Amino acid sequence: MEILYLNFTAPTDFATGNAIPRILAKYQNRDQASRMNRFSAYWWGASVVEQVDCFASVAEHRRHLLTPLGHDPGPLAAYEQARGQVRGFFLKHPQCSKIMVGMHGLYDDTTYGYSLPKHDAPRLSYENAADIVLSFLRDHVGRRPISMSLVMCYGARSAQYDVSHDPDQLGGVARPDLSSAFAFKFYAGLCKYLNVKMSARTGAASFDDTTGASRVESELTLRHQIQIDRNPLTEQEQEQLYTQNQLELEMFMDEIRPQAANPRDQAQVKAADRQGGVFAQEQLLSLEGTDPLTRAKREAAMSRFRQLPQSKPKKSGKLTYEYDPGTHQVVIKSKYPEPRVVQRVNI
Repeated sequence: MEILYLNFTAPTDFATGNAIPRILAKYQNRDQASRMNRFSAYWWGASVVEQVDCFASVAEHRRHLLTPLGHDPGPLAAYEQARGQVRGFFLKHPQCSKIMVGMHGLYDDTTYGYSLPKHDAPRLSYENAADIVLSFLRDHVGRRPISMSLVMCYGARSAQYDVSHDPDQLGGVARPDLSSAFAFKFYAGLCKYLNVKMSARTGAASFDDTTGASRVESELTLRHQIQIDRNPLTEQEQEQLYTQNQLELEMFMDEIRPQAANPRDQAQVKAADRQGGVFAQEQLLSLEGTDPLTRAKREAAMSRFRQLPQSKPKKSGKLTYEYDPGTHQVVIKSKYPEPRVVQRVNI
């Protein structure tokens, strides 16, 4: 598999640096399996992921757009360097059909992608992102089919971010409007010029350390995260918590992370880990209240639950976008638990 990764995060961002090796590991594992078929291995070759850093291109591209006609927009060194790297990649891999576009997203913002996961970080709008990606790809892919992944936390989440985006809540009468999401608006800027299908996630996105498979935050943890963000513990409440409820909180933490009787016995260690994960999930489903102890328990349980691996039947949060030129509609599908159309939008 040949993959071009267009990276809009900051050079200091460690998340992308961790993601690239995990993505490559996923396809290298497939390479290893394909060596059983010599023809397949010869035809496709080894997998490669080429990262193109686009962060510095954003300011130059915006300056170029804002410069009046006939005036000099100034140097575009970073933008041209990134374009040159993309050109070189397609010279080496002319049939590449897998593109990844990486940036940070925030659950309460459907207009901007960010270089770091915080509101005051440098950002780019969906229009700017689509313009830059289109300028990089259009001359090289033409109208041949390509697949694109928007690697962005909450990229597919609608402006109704505090409404459940579980698959069974999508497509109904009271559904969230998925056309308000960053991912949809970004895709709408590309799909009439490129023959592209795209995927994006409604929750926080990451890649498994071992397999490289994508993982998506559950609606359960996000709901609690929103509650925590809206009502964080004050210093006074934290002091009250540790003077009046320290013992109870420590016992709760022991339930979340139980220890195996024999830490050298891997079967016991895994059983204890499963027990703690089940307890964390049960607490997230049942915890109610706004007192400091309950909020502290909620945060601890959420942190533990986020570490649990997703099994395929429980996967959720992945949406796909495909433009139908006959009807001028973008068809939005939810991939899990079974692929189905959840919204059609005229563009």
